[in-house]
Amino acid sequence: MRPVAGFRGPRGQPAHAAACALLIGLGLPSCARHTPPDKQAAAPALPEGTAKGAPEAPAPSRVAADVVLTVPSSADGTSAEGGVVKRDGTSTEGGVVKRDGTSTEGGVVKRDATSAEGGVVKLEQALHSESGETRLGWPPDKELKGVYAHVGMLGSATFSRLLDRIAKSGMNAVVVDAKDYSGWLTYPSSIPLAAQTRASSHAVVSSLPELVHSAHQLGIRVLLRVACFHDAWMASHRRDLAVHGVAEWLDPNNTAAQDYLLSIVDETLAAGVDEMQLDYVRYPTENIGQADFGLGRKKTTDVIAGFVQRVHEHTAAVGVPLSIDIFGVVAWQRSVDVFATGQDLVRLGALVEAISPMVYPSHFSDGFNGYATPGEHPEVVAFGTKQAIEVLKRSGSHAVVRPWIQAFPWHAPGYDTSYVGREIAQARAAEGVGWLAWNAGGYYAEVWAASSMDTKARCRHLDHAPDGTPAHGGVVNSDERGVVTRAGPETCRPTAVQ
Repeated sequence: MRPVAGFRGPRGQPAHAAACALLIGLGLPSCARHTPPDKQAAAPALPEGTAKGAPEAPAPSRVAADVVLTVPSSADGTSAEGGVVKRDGTSTEGGVVKRDGTSTEGGVVKRDATSAEGGVVKLEQALHSESGETRLGWPPDKELKGVYAHVGMLGSATFSRLLDRIAKSGMNAVVVDAKDYSGWLTYPSSIPLAAQTRASSHAVVSSLPELVHSAHQLGIRVLLRVACFHDAWMASHRRDLAVHGVAEWLDPNNTAAQDYLLSIVDETLAAGVDEMQLDYVRYPTENIGQADFGLGRKKTTDVIAGFVQRVHEHTAAVGVPLSIDIFGVVAWQRSVDVFATGQDLVRLGALVEAISPMVYPSHFSDGFNGYATPGEHPEVVAFGTKQAIEVLKRSGSHAVVRPWIQAFPWHAPGYDTSYVGREIAQARAAEGVGWLAWNAGGYYAEVWAASSMDTKARCRHLDHAPDGTPAHGGVVNSDERGVVTRAGPETCRPTAVQ
């Protein structure tokens, strides 16, 4: 695949970039307005009307969190706790569903989230984690609105302030890293391979369950992000797990590499997180001229779908939704992009509960949809969101589309609060279910303001009962396209933070 033509990277010398990385790692926003985040990944080049990307510059990892060990099991694989899984998705021993997908009574939990006994396991239902933390799960309308908290924010007062702002701004979710782009784990892991390579030696969060609890106290869901196959740390320490001929990438087709990632998923699910989010769940697309993927008769799409299916078996067993991040360009499902990344949206949509395309306007090629500078047009968000939804509908998938929106001014002339507000409106107009905002430096002033305005607009004129539920059906103002939306009870209920 050819590189992105005419790519315009962040301005400045390498020393400047290093200084920015250090500031971002310390939680300072100084460079956030000048350096595109690592999540602005380099998208496959497309002819007219498709997306361009930014280089995958790693955001420094400085996060850690304790995690409660898994429930001990007997030799036959049954839970040593003897917890009977009830039809409401809880067990008599605190909601532990074994990782083999069975209860001690033999009820197999199938991938469609129903058990062989007929008891539906609702993914939005509150469940207890192994740490004792009650998961909030998804709200009834499945709408999550949140921001990404970079590793420098975790384990510090900055994170508690971030949670306060999220709650005050009418949002209900935060995305935090379990393993970031560099490969460092954000918590003190007990995984043997992580211990051997000291992958969690830079852990900065003392307790992941406590971090989750602090968010839950404010009604905020915790989406735990795992940057999967891009892992410079592990790839350099265990070359046998890496792609041959490519630096910084684990081999998606390597069973041991997949097992390592699954261990991270299992270990962190125990902390009570509300959703598991997979990022970099794909093949590398740059500097792969010497790559040997060792696929044999397999296709990249077989490997990626197979891995996501394995992860989903683990998340579904404990009633936790699984989401994946994809390039905005993947929503168009051109074969060149599908097979380069391995991200076949038709297949993946059947294996997850949510898909988040990165539809940053600044990342679409000049001339897209007739726009000389797509970054000037927040409405571009609607095109990628709608495209992903249409692909999923055709495939019969019930996964929701929750787009990542642009929360940085890189190649976005006129970026301000109204710009973010229009992105939010466009995501909703395209029938996206919620949204997530990304800024590598944690600078979200425009997002706070835009989200507050959006929440007030949706809840204005609503009469609420004492418990915070709408008394008249919840019909609210239409957005700028005239699409009438409804605010659910949780959206308009006053938070504990005022």
